[in-house]
Amino acid sequence: VFFKGLFNITSLNKETIIDSLISYKKDEYVNLIELIEKDDSPRRIASICRESINRCFERLPMNEMPDIYLWIGTSTFPGECSIIDGKPAIIISLEFFTDIQTKPTSDYAYFKSRCNGIENSIPIIIADQYCRLILYRTGILGKSFLYKLYEMGMAAYFSKQTFPEIPLSSHLFITSAELEWCRRNEWFLKREIKSYLQSEDDNIINRYFSVSENNDGKWYPDRTGCFTGYRIIEEYLNKAYTLTVRDLITESPVEIVARSRFFNISH
Repeated sequence: VFFKGLFNITSLNKETIIDSLISYKKDEYVNLIELIEKDDSPRRIASICRESINRCFERLPMNEMPDIYLWIGTSTFPGECSIIDGKPAIIISLEFFTDIQTKPTSDYAYFKSRCNGIENSIPIIIADQYCRLILYRTGILGKSFLYKLYEMGMAAYFSKQTFPEIPLSSHLFITSAELEWCRRNEWFLKREIKSYLQSEDDNIINRYFSVSENNDGKWYPDRTGCFTGYRIIEEYLNKAYTLTVRDLITESPVEIVARSRFFNISH
């Protein structure tokens, strides 16, 4: 299935998706079909997706198994989730994991350099988006930095629990060296991030959760907010009676951050 202009957690229908194909030139569309038919990667990716979604469903069943779509279009991203015809869906980008493209693009090139192969990356992306679908349906996510910590921490924690054989650094999409830096400098992250918990400033949030080849003068690694969110979930589980992922998604993010005592916040 080909998509174009998709955004995270939008409600779509298949007619809208089919209509978007009209914008492709005939020769461009035919060329894409030929590339996919000659390339074995889509079949391999589809197989890994099926295995991954089954493991996610076994660990934390939804009311229904999400559909998996393979995406190709004018922009490249590793994965997204959406509601399509009222059903949960996870979209994996063929362009991101293969050389099949509508046109050459450098989108996510730096992020892609952090991925540890298809076998390691796709299961993590599936688990990440699977968890987001569940969180989205609970309606508990907010726009502040605190909610972003919870969302990213939960996704990474669920991913690590579902695929424990994959290193933690891969679940956070950081390098092993960056993970070691975060562990050594956790005191710095606590002090630095604590003051931003109620912020809804996108620039501040992106500073700690996005990946950029240009660090804009930052002396600390990208995605340190993802490590911090993961550690908050770990600390909460160490201190609370809630012991399962299913229990976690019914808790208030504010309660989890406070009771984790990660920032020494009094409740």
